[in-house]
Amino acid sequence: MAEQWWQFEAESSAPFGRWLVQDDEYRMVEAFVKREETEAGQIPSVFFQLETPFQTKASYGPALLQELVSTCLQPENQDDLEAFGISLSFVQSYENKKGPRDWITFLDEFRQQGPKIAGHIVPFLQPKQIADPEQFADWLMDVAETQIPPSIKIMLLDRVSQPILERFAAFFSQQVEDLVPDLNMDDAMMEMARHWLR
Repeated sequence: MAEQWWQFEAESSAPFGRWLVQDDEYRMVEAFVKREETEAGQIPSVFFQLETPFQTKASYGPALLQELVSTCLQPENQDDLEAFGISLSFVQSYENKKGPRDWITFLDEFRQQGPKIAGHIVPFLQPKQIADPEQFADWLMDVAETQIPPSIKIMLLDRVSQPILERFAAFFSQQVEDLVPDLNMDDAMMEMARHWLR
């Protein structure tokens, strides 16, 4: 899975990568991202798993920024910021911003501020709750219609059995690349178990 995502980052100009998974593969993507957020990650990009619930189109962008800033300011993440070469003052400068695209600007500037970041910034949009799937797809369309900096690769996750992003992916087919995990589930489950036992 890491190889698939890294190939997408390296070779695709699409700003969105949508994992299209079977029901029993769903947790594998989550485990992959959680591993990449740690020192055990295999990809030189910076991953943010963003679980802010989607309530409305107007509130989601500012809520994403709030989650990003809060994550970066957690005491356990201070060493990571320092390792990337990113100052606390930069993160704190976004604490009171509430624009709909400020979360994208923050991530792009995060990459520019971090001279030791070799890859992309990868926000994994995985709302814990989605009040209206159609509105969420519409929000993604609004994002796709704006210029997404090349420093950012947005990760999405959709189920084959019940896709909620099919309309978005079809309408913006040049900007969304579908990724189908090439998984041996027995090996994948063992890898996930090893990750959680570390």
